[in-house]
Amino acid sequence: MAQRILFVLTSHDRKGPADALQERGARHLPVADFQVQVVVSERLVTGQNPASAKGVAEAMLPLLVSSAYGRE
Repeated sequence: MAQRILFVLTSHDRKGPADALQERGARHLPVADFQVQVVVSERLVTGQNPASAKGVAEAMLPLLVSSAYGRE
């Protein structure tokens, strides 16, 4: 079952989203602006920006194939 995570930054929060998420236990792997950054964690695939779209798709293919054949 998919988990939903709600994250809200209030107007008095002076930190960026990455800082706030790290304080709550998230692992943030920064990369220079407009560079490809794809991270795979089990069945979760994320990309940092539009430049990562191809890498995200390539990382998802094996996960989709294994899911389609019931090999999770």
